[in-house]
Amino acid sequence: RLDEMFPSLRAWTHPVTGSPELMPAQGGRHFGAHREGIDRPECGEGHCGVALDGPRGRSLVAVAAGTVVRVELSELGLDGRSGRYVRIEHDDGTLTAYMHMDDVANVRVGDRVAAGQYVGTLGATAVFESVPHLHFSLEVPAHPGLHGDNTDTHYVDPAPFLVRSTIAPIARPTENAERLRRHPIKPAF
Repeated sequence: RLDEMFPSLRAWTHPVTGSPELMPAQGGRHFGAHREGIDRPECGEGHCGVALDGPRGRSLVAVAAGTVVRVELSELGLDGRSGRYVRIEHDDGTLTAYMHMDDVANVRVGDRVAAGQYVGTLGATAVFESVPHLHFSLEVPAHPGLHGDNTDTHYVDPAPFLVRSTIAPIARPTENAERLRRHPIKPAF
């Protein structure tokens, strides 16, 4: 079992606070669903994560303790599809990513986060044909003992770990001033 090799998978906090569901009902939002232009064999027809619903602005939290290894603040993300996101390496080398965020918490690369710690808000950055959502992904290292912000990983369906996760109550961000300073509201013209 994967959670025997990677103990951080055993007791997750659901990434969407106050979520009415552990997993989305729509199959098109599941891991492995059809996505154009993505060619990762381990991701089925292309979707290398799970699209989790929630209202725009809902607080997102780390599923397990770990270290922030990447923070992307640009609206489209480096690849033009991820949007703003945070990537966390957990103590056993697994990596989780939280994408399409409207706001990113005041976390930096190298910061230690606790399970259930606020990391940002659910949003729609780089979302062009869908409702606001969290694209949540799980990666395991290709080689045991591999650590850091690397791409020598395999995507894994996070569903078995999400369905047994604990849903935290809706968290209220306490850093509004910092978030607004870094992501000012754009004019509507």
